[in-house]
Amino acid sequence: MEAKNKENTICTVFSHRMSQLLEANKKSRKDVCRDLDIKYTTFCDWINGRNIPKAPQIERLCDYFGVEPAYFFIETEPENASERFATRVSAYAKMLQHKTLDEKEDTMSKALEDMRNEVAERVTERVEKETKLDAIKSVMKTLGVSVEKAMETLEIPKAQWNTYIGLLDK
Repeated sequence: MEAKNKENTICTVFSHRMSQLLEANKKSRKDVCRDLDIKYTTFCDWINGRNIPKAPQIERLCDYFGVEPAYFFIETEPENASERFATRVSAYAKMLQHKTLDEKEDTMSKALEDMRNEVAERVTERVEKETKLDAIKSVMKTLGVSVEKAMETLEIPKAQWNTYIGLLDK
């Protein structure tokens, strides 16, 4: 009974996340079925939470929507990096259950590359923020101006101001 409930939960989460992707990408069920050559009734079973696709179809959906497999199996994105990593590993493990050794190797190589790229992207973002913070502090000190005036001087978009003000307050 517990395994059936777990399977139902996975199907429900998959269904919800798939529906979110359809809405966010302004795609209909028919669009996806046509574009990915998936039977409409099969796709409806996924959307209605009756079952979930096998790993190859999940990979095709990931490529189509530009998401990682973990997206389909978690209700919300975890906040910290270690939770995101653990969630991804778990999702990839589920995908690998019915694959050959070569397919497993290819999938894991892709997963590792995706994770490496994300880490590099986050490091770059952090360095850019720290560089801007240092520049803001320097302008404030040199010119004796407020945080806001320093950000104006550095031409930092107003949409980002709260982020930097919050970081400066720490």
